[in-house]
Amino acid sequence: MGINHRSIFLSKRLENPELGYNIIGFVDNKLNIESNAQKLDKPVLCDLSGIEELISTRPVDVVLIALPIRSYYDKIAEIIKLCAIQGLETRIVTDLFDTPSRIRRETDIGFGTPYISYDVDLHTGFQYSVARAFDLVISSTAILVLSPVFFLITLIILLGDGWPVFFVQDRIGLNKRVFKMLKFRTMVRNADQIQSLLEDQNEADGPAFKIINDPRITRFGKFLRKTSLDETPQFLNVFMGSMGLVGPRPLPIRDFKLFYQNEHRRRFSTKPGITGLWQVGGRNEQDFEEWMRLDLEYVDNWSLILNLKIFIKTILVVFSRKGAH
Repeated sequence: MGINHRSIFLSKRLENPELGYNIIGFVDNKLNIESNAQKLDKPVLCDLSGIEELISTRPVDVVLIALPIRSYYDKIAEIIKLCAIQGLETRIVTDLFDTPSRIRRETDIGFGTPYISYDVDLHTGFQYSVARAFDLVISSTAILVLSPVFFLITLIILLGDGWPVFFVQDRIGLNKRVFKMLKFRTMVRNADQIQSLLEDQNEADGPAFKIINDPRITRFGKFLRKTSLDETPQFLNVFMGSMGLVGPRPLPIRDFKLFYQNEHRRRFSTKPGITGLWQVGGRNEQDFEEWMRLDLEYVDNWSLILNLKIFIKTILVVFSRKGAH
């Protein structure tokens, strides 16, 4: 963020594959955009007035700020706050800046460039490595153990309703990246198209869409949903890394576009999961605000112990068939 000789130089140097950065573009005021556009090797994403919409709708991991501190102090503080609300890290390319105390100071972003990182996520890489190892062990074990069940479900769907067996849908994942989520198909083939005709029957508040007695659900689909067996192909998503065992549920693009509070978007700052606090807390009995509150509670209090507790509670909920429709 910021178009000047420092940011342009840094953008070119950070494209080194060894550093692992992918610069998606520049943001600055309109005057700097007009005077420097020809020098850029990356697109201009918006001007400074559009930064809130940009980080709310685009996949972004880190916002790198190279604006002049003296003349943009207030704007930089505003950007840091906007990013913090949504759980995004900001890095200020400088060796001196008066920032709040809850920051992680780093010495080098690459090629000797100092920066200060304002990161709301203070967990260590070791913690995430352990969580990933747990995800891999459980997901691979589940895939092997459940393979006969997968085969039986596949056979029943094929004989009863034909292809396709899986429902594959674009969902919003970590830092608003889109990925393909897998489920066993529980609805008629053109369910997505029919949904637009059922919007007036939506029984959920907020952006979500829910009809308790959804006419699109097949007879066998009701059984799969009641037993949560429709979700089991997501162990493949966990194994491939687009999801975790525990985390906020990945939302369809339709629901994501209807989000109206930046605070709610903080749920996208962590990897989505098969289960979470919402799932073990009664899910369908809770309204949208309570759902978001539980998701953000998980994001703000994430730990390996919490993940284990939620995972164990999920097993109990599934066997009790509580809250599933």
